Amino acid sequence: MLLKWKLVSTHATRATEPGYLGSVITIGVLFFIFGFVTWLNGPMITFVKLAFNLDDVNAFLVPMAFYLSYFFLALPSSAVL
Repeated sequence: MLLKWKLVSTHATRATEPGYLGSVITIGVLFFIFGFVTWLNGPMITFVKLAFNLDDVNAFLVPMAFYLSYFFLALPSSAVL
């Protein structure tokens, strides 16, 4: 009895390849949002000083609170991931 071997192609076709474009766009937008919000801290210091009549030390509590949120939310965020 003769056995016939069939060659099966393991090369993925274009339709079944995973698309990474949506993921790359999402990461790019998230980096832009975080960068823009971080950049806004600089002008916020001047605005807070003028609006609330604060000295430099108290005005710089705005960026300190912003960056402390990164510090305190890192562990709960890593637990979610």
